[in-house]
Amino acid sequence: MAHELQEVVPLAVTGEKDALGDWYVIYRDGHDPADVKPEDVVSIEQEIVPQAVDYSKLVPLLGAALQEAHALLQDARDRIASLESKAR
Repeated sequence: MAHELQEVVPLAVTGEKDALGDWYVIYRDGHDPADVKPEDVVSIEQEIVPQAVDYSKLVPLLGAALQEAHALLQDARDRIASLESKAR
C-alpha cells in the first residue's frame, strides 16, 4: 500500500519500494554457535526493509476531500429540490 500511496502523497511515505537490507544466516536448530559447520547453515536470506506511512500527513487531505464531497452532495440536494419545486 505504501508504494501506491507514494505516487499520490509522497510526503506521507518514507523508505524505498522493494528495498533490501543486510544478509543474514538461518542456522539449523541445535547448532553450536561456537563451532558453526557448513551443514549448520539452512539458508542465507536478505532482510526486507519495508516502507512506512505517516498517516498524520493524510488527515488534512482526507478532511479536504470530505469537505468537497459534502459540498457536492449539498449541491446535488439543492438541484433536486429545485427540480422538485418546478415540477409542482
